[in-house]
Amino acid sequence: MSICSFFSRHFSRHGCCQRWMLRGIACKLKLEEQQKSQLSAVFDNFKQLREQVRSGWTGRRQEINALLSAERFDRVEALRIAQAQLALIGESLPKLLDAFAEFYDSMTAAQRERLRDRIANRLDHRCCGH
Repeated sequence: MSICSFFSRHFSRHGCCQRWMLRGIACKLKLEEQQKSQLSAVFDNFKQLREQVRSGWTGRRQEINALLSAERFDRVEALRIAQAQLALIGESLPKLLDAFAEFYDSMTAAQRERLRDRIANRLDHRCCGH
């Protein structure tokens, strides 16, 4: 189990990881209180989206098992299952993007530059061993 998996599975259920990450990001970006609140809203929306997607898959386990135990793979049924998951994401994604937009728009140019640098660094180094 990777460190990322450990933290996301263990701490995110209890909110510890979220608070830890919020403090770290707030410190590195030098966020004001209002910005911290907006960033917290982004995390809350992301957590809600994640929980909706996870619960959607949990309810579809039997359907997926039926697909995989059949003699032939039913592409139409697999597509229906995937589209149902995409619909769940589509319902919640606008709220997440709105929350991020409010946070991003409240940042100064220097904060946005630091954020871009941190994201680029994470993407270039493929964090968590992926």
